[in-house]
Amino acid sequence: MDETVQSYHTTSNLSLITKIWTEKSGTHDYVYLILILIPLVTVAGNALVVLAVSCFKELRIVTNHMILSLAIADLIIGVGVMPLNIAYQVYRYWPYSQAMCHFWHSLDVLASTASILNLCIISLDRYWAVTNPIAYPRLMSKSRGLICISVVWVLSAAISFPSIYWWYLVDEVVPGECIFTADTIYLVLSSIISFYAPVIIMMVVYFKIFLVIRAQSNEYSLATTLSIRKVSGAYLRAHRGGQFTKNTLTESQADSKGNLKCKYTSIKPSVAHSENQFVGKVSLQIGGPNPVNGETNLIENWQTLDKRSVTCEQSHKVTTNHSVKKDCNPRNEYRVARTLAIVLGIFLAFWLPFFVCNFVTAICKSCIIDDKVLSAVTWLGHVNSSVNPIIYALSMDNMREAFLKIIKWKRLKELFCRNWIP
Repeated sequence: MDETVQSYHTTSNLSLITKIWTEKSGTHDYVYLILILIPLVTVAGNALVVLAVSCFKELRIVTNHMILSLAIADLIIGVGVMPLNIAYQVYRYWPYSQAMCHFWHSLDVLASTASILNLCIISLDRYWAVTNPIAYPRLMSKSRGLICISVVWVLSAAISFPSIYWWYLVDEVVPGECIFTADTIYLVLSSIISFYAPVIIMMVVYFKIFLVIRAQSNEYSLATTLSIRKVSGAYLRAHRGGQFTKNTLTESQADSKGNLKCKYTSIKPSVAHSENQFVGKVSLQIGGPNPVNGETNLIENWQTLDKRSVTCEQSHKVTTNHSVKKDCNPRNEYRVARTLAIVLGIFLAFWLPFFVCNFVTAICKSCIIDDKVLSAVTWLGHVNSSVNPIIYALSMDNMREAFLKIIKWKRLKELFCRNWIP
């Protein structure tokens, strides 16, 4: 066994994974393959985030700095925590010293806590951006963003590495084993700081974000089709080859909250469809002084245009095209709600089982949780580091474009030289 231990001491994590796969091939191949793929996917995804934010100046904003901090925490899990966990799970004994065991657990606590706390400050950042967009640049300046990120890492370090001394005092050393502490005080405090407090904050914040966006959607929503029932001023009268004079159409019944005014500046018959279609420009004003400009097609229910003139007295339809801002679409409310539910749901699905087991272990000494269950919930929490780049980075268009540039870039050195500016 001494030779085996010495071999592990001199083998890198990547070589360790390769050796495990080679020696254990033929038994539970699919399980080992999945265990090997998880850290590889974690490292690849989060490394792309680090490269993107570091290489492209346009991505260096406060929110992306928080996503960068999240990626660094997840990268630590993929590089320093998962490979050793694979070795311990496969061989069923700890081949390193007890000091290395405590360091590994501390690194796990540090990175996992930092990952969760980074998710928490990202939710707060989004809340401030949505609820107070005008004051947001002042509330969340680069310096304040860096302070928030620093607090995350200081707090994470405070409950991880200093705890090594405490573990030496209260835990019994068992050769060949690396069991996480069962000390009640530490488990309760670390669970509250690392998970329960952040998750409560995230749930409250995301719920408030949904309420704000729903209120904004109700106030500014604009239906695609609006019914015009009243024409104020002179009748619209057209002559072949001429133009309509300026007329104002007043909306008396619309699918939006508040009054809608449509003011036509120039309307003329379409040459291709001169009998029943007219094209013009319209300014739409909803409940305030700022108009939303868009093109309209006046298509339905126009009386047939004869050779000399036309008189319009009946109800008409005004159909807006896509130049009206998407934010006015009430369906955005459901899209945002779905996104927030996915973000929070995935976070809870990955981390809640682990911290429930952690809390049960702390408060119920007679409760024995099977080692396979503990291993499964631990890996489930670590897998969250694999999906974070997809949830928080790939959902952003500019970040996705940066990923593609990095992947497709043949001259990576030129990319660094051009964009790596402090």
